[in-house]
Amino acid sequence: MPAPTEECFRALTRPGPWRFTTLRFTHRRADGEQVEAWLRRPGWLRVRTSAGRLHVLDERPARGGPAADPAWRPDWPAMLAPVELAVGTDVGGLAATTRHGRETWWARMTATEGYEPRCPCGSLLGGWGVPWVVGLDVATGVVVSTGPLGEDADDLGFTVTIHAVDDPLTVADG
Repeated sequence: MPAPTEECFRALTRPGPWRFTTLRFTHRRADGEQVEAWLRRPGWLRVRTSAGRLHVLDERPARGGPAADPAWRPDWPAMLAPVELAVGTDVGGLAATTRHGRETWWARMTATEGYEPRCPCGSLLGGWGVPWVVGLDVATGVVVSTGPLGEDADDLGFTVTIHAVDDPLTVADG
């Protein structure tokens, strides 16, 4: 499969809430924390921790109110809609692979002047000037992997395994 162009990669990072309405995934932080999550747009999220505890975040907007994805961790809004990667970044090393049965685009990215994380406490690229490897699920635009390149930082970054997209959530799911 051919590598994406830089223009196509950046376009995939721009907001695309129409790309999916439900998403079931597992999120693994590099430090070992793992959760399973069910997201229904707009505004509903259920998370099961590795200890088996269930948490539901119901932030559905009032009628006519703005819609946003609820966040279990500070980097989740950026993970689900990574517009912060569209500008203020150097992009290189573009590649396309299949990961867990899903087409994934990869890039080596470095934050530069003009990079504005959606939340300073949850930046997708860590510090400025440090190269990171970022993987985007092509169908959803969700960041499925991010981590520093060549850094001795085993506790930075995360991976996401997407299990289902736009499948109806059952009553048991929420």
